[in-house]
Amino acid sequence: MKQYKNVQSGFTVVELLIATTVFGVVLVIASTAILGLSRQYYKGIVQTRTQEVARQISQEIANNIKFSVTSPTLASNGNVQVLCVSNRRYMYRTGVKLGDPGVPAVLVQDSGCGTAIPATLAAAVPPARRELIGQNMRLAELRIDSNGPLYSVTVRIAYGDNDLLCSPGAGDCGSVTATVNAGAGDVQCKGGKGAQFCATAETSLTVVRRL
Repeated sequence: MKQYKNVQSGFTVVELLIATTVFGVVLVIASTAILGLSRQYYKGIVQTRTQEVARQISQEIANNIKFSVTSPTLASNGNVQVLCVSNRRYMYRTGVKLGDPGVPAVLVQDSGCGTAIPATLAAAVPPARRELIGQNMRLAELRIDSNGPLYSVTVRIAYGDNDLLCSPGAGDCGSVTATVNAGAGDVQCKGGKGAQFCATAETSLTVVRRL
């Protein structure tokens, strides 16, 4: 009578441990790469959006100056700054984020030149007002420089929460707990955790007033 040996094969405990370790390492590397790509993707979207807003604002103001029959004028009433170009009025506050409590508007455009400057943007906003920046953005700087008929329009926009931004001129970028100072024109992103949700952009255009 023939005898058959019962041969069984499988993985040993050591082999299973090695396979599990290798799979874990591969999973960690893949997860890290995916997270890094996601951060870069969101960073690119935020940066592009911020740059586009800064470009659109500077382009609009520069075009209005170019064909304006009168020189641009600047005025203020407390925290509210006003730039008038012909019949277009730009009312704004620097250093405050659109969407924060008590900040319903940051940079609005209407046709109220020649009327009294309101004390707050909330009181200033007519039903037909047009907000020029997006949610979670702030106007860091809006500057008009002139040299005869030559005008330079500089706009700086920052996107992000207060804890993601800092102001080098105030010396507060050395600490991870530092937050942006209101009205600081040199605002920049601190980097580190949450950096993909922070961006700054500055555009400067020079035009000649033709009229």
